[in-house]
Amino acid sequence: MGVADPGGVPRTDPTLQHPRCVFQLLRRHFARYTPDVCGCRPEELVRVAELLCANSGRERTSAIVYAVGWTQHTTGVQIIRTAGILQLLLGNVGRHGGGITAMRGHSSIQGSTDVSTLYDTLPGYLPQPVADADHEILEGHIEKEGMPTGYWANFPSFVVSLLKVYYGPAATPENEFGFGWLPRVAGDHSHLVTFDRMARGEVTGFFLFGQNPAGDGMNAKLQRAALRNLDWLIVADWFETESAVFWKADPNGPPPSEVKTEVFFIPAASHVEKEGTLTNTQRLLQRHNRVLAPVGDARSDAWFVYQFGKRLKALYAGSTDPKDAPLLNLTWDYEPVHPQKLDGTASRISGEPDVERVLQELNGFSTTETDPRTDEPKLIPGFSALKADGSTA
Repeated sequence: MGVADPGGVPRTDPTLQHPRCVFQLLRRHFARYTPDVCGCRPEELVRVAELLCANSGRERTSAIVYAVGWTQHTTGVQIIRTAGILQLLLGNVGRHGGGITAMRGHSSIQGSTDVSTLYDTLPGYLPQPVADADHEILEGHIEKEGMPTGYWANFPSFVVSLLKVYYGPAATPENEFGFGWLPRVAGDHSHLVTFDRMARGEVTGFFLFGQNPAGDGMNAKLQRAALRNLDWLIVADWFETESAVFWKADPNGPPPSEVKTEVFFIPAASHVEKEGTLTNTQRLLQRHNRVLAPVGDARSDAWFVYQFGKRLKALYAGSTDPKDAPLLNLTWDYEPVHPQKLDGTASRISGEPDVERVLQELNGFSTTETDPRTDEPKLIPGFSALKADGSTA
């Protein structure tokens, strides 16, 4: 219902007749959207509605499948939210073959969001702290971003458990589990804004993983101009992209001798040359094994990032400067516990991190209990088992 008792506990009406219950509020809200105003012939809309209702019940279920077209509408959020409301009302959520499936054109699009490749979020859709007074301390961040009820009431457990996996034993209640070591968002650091700053000389170095702004980015002319203004650029890809050779293959750019950017091209392994997981369109993890060893000096992106992190930690080892504490305290041990053959001809590549250990971190584990079968940290059954006291990561 739309009202609550003192203390924030929502009232309920199983009969769905109270004028302030959610069902009646929905009826009043959607009453204005008659078949005559929905953009297609009224009889078509009624026919689809009747088919959907007839195929929803105890014996049958329906799924709503949509592609990126829904998402890209200016009202995309409202469309998808309405689909969720409709499926809940029809009883098609939480049933085999039901629910809502968002089709995507590439593997692991959703996975990249889960692990947070966006500048303003942390893994699991947690918000990145902002550079203002509300986010100076952990308590303020939780108060600003969390909620007292609903699933997001678990926010303190999610944040503390993430900090524990980032900083391990160094994350303690006394130092707010290392919350002060997290970077703060100080402005708009999205892609095009960053390239605009790059073009104005405010960004001096850049990493490109599996991305090609010089060839298929928004306003490629601006993005090529931005790349020309860098001191250095690292491109990791499994073929030579336009961004890797923009300095010599730009039809509208200056001659190569006038481009000051030093470009490092890192040969990356393709998807068939590395093991790991992908997140499919239904948000399920799918394991994939390596088919063949990477060719030549190619390495997986996981290898590159892991080895790069190890070298940075070695470079700063012994530093007592407080600004180096986040790097030095970062948990960064993904060496294989049980090296195994990945195919019939070649062993694991030297220095390749164990992606299963990364996956265990994503799943969550206890920091105080071990699994007697493996002597490894005990995995938790789900996110609802995470704690805010540092006993889970």
